[in-house]
Amino acid sequence: PEPNYDYVEETNFLINNLATVLTDQRKTEIEFFDDKLAVGIAIISAIIQTYGPMVEFEFLAWVNVGFTAAEHDAVITSWKEKTRYNLIRPTTMVQRLRADDDITTFAGPLKGTATIKGRDFQPYIRVMPHAE
Repeated sequence: PEPNYDYVEETNFLINNLATVLTDQRKTEIEFFDDKLAVGIAIISAIIQTYGPMVEFEFLAWVNVGFTAAEHDAVITSWKEKTRYNLIRPTTMVQRLRADDDITTFAGPLKGTATIKGRDFQPYIRVMPHAE
């Protein structure tokens, strides 16, 4: 079914969520999982710790290929849905709908929560610059 978003409600949810839910623990988790290389190394390390030094290189390569293939399939599916629905991103909606409003939300790295103009809003992890 075609998504039917209430953009005003969604932007308010995003602003409030960043102001109240973005703890130091969550920031650490977001930063870790945003680093694909670190996640891959963590998976391989966990396998080695679980199965010990008897893990063969071929097995690690097999796991890595499987992990990469799953990521590839997820990206292809995501892009298919992006092109099918072509919806605007939440960051753009905040910057457009609330451009002149003062909003209290996450203000940026090492700035914590502050009151900023909607046009200056940025997410915690940057939104990739793909066409909308």
